Amino acid sequence: MTGEGVDDLLARIETIMTREREIVSLTLSSSDGASLAWIYRSAEVLDREEADGGDIMLTVRVPDKISEVFRARFKGQMVA
Repeated sequence: MTGEGVDDLLARIETIMTREREIVSLTLSSSDGASLAWIYRSAEVLDREEADGGDIMLTVRVPDKISEVFRARFKGQMVA
């Protein structure tokens, strides 16, 4: 092995990993376990905070391929 092509491979991986993805903040009820599980399966949770009232505040990086579905599903729960 010579390492030939490794620089090109690393550059391609970096491009894929840093594609523009939407970052969204939303609040879920702690009783909405199904939605919470879906978010963890479908997106990257960047931050999670438990509020005093039992709500869960999330900051999530949403892949482009599910952005429309995500926005439709959580429209009333997203924070500006």
